[in-house]
Amino acid sequence: MKVSGNKAVAEESVRPSWLFFSRGFTLIELLVVIAIIGVLAAILMPALNSALTKAEKARAQTELTQIVAAIKAYYGDYGRMPVAVADDGAPDKTYGAKNKPNKQKVIMDNLRAKDNVGNPKGTVFLDVPKDSMIGTDKDGGSYVEADGYYLDPWGNPYVLSVDANFDGSAFLSGLDSPPAPSASMTVTSFLAVAISYGPDPGSTKSFLTSWGKN
Repeated sequence: MKVSGNKAVAEESVRPSWLFFSRGFTLIELLVVIAIIGVLAAILMPALNSALTKAEKARAQTELTQIVAAIKAYYGDYGRMPVAVADDGAPDKTYGAKNKPNKQKVIMDNLRAKDNVGNPKGTVFLDVPKDSMIGTDKDGGSYVEADGYYLDPWGNPYVLSVDANFDGSAFLSGLDSPPAPSASMTVTSFLAVAISYGPDPGSTKSFLTSWGKN
């Protein structure tokens, strides 16, 4: 079929449009796109990091509350604290990381029903996610699930204390970067307390506590 002159002209007027969309990007255009992406990333990254930190703080606060609730439930069931039998009724101790005298693992094993002596009924008072038991703390200590430590969102073991001598207060000692002028503090009117060093362990303002804001 013979194509008329007018139709040929119409087809040629369409062809450049197809060529424009199929030719790809030039180097300059790619550089412009990359630059725009870089600017957007620089603008959005602080906001994204802030949102992530906020979410991690909220998670830590929830976990602190759950730990204390589990200790109270254990006490309600057994009439004693989830500490070593020899420490029940003794002066309060602070339970923290591997490099501390009193290990958080002692309490966690009882709450997680990993200690048949301390928790003979085998009741699980606290369910700790596996990924919350694996990490590296601020001092370089590494943890695996078998170690039995509950780590906060930043990889540090939660610091715990219970009112083992039932004097109406829980005593925390040996704290790093403490939220008080000294490395110890007494929290009154609480059967148990828990602390997270937070996203910035070197700052006292970073501390998160089970009894409220620092």
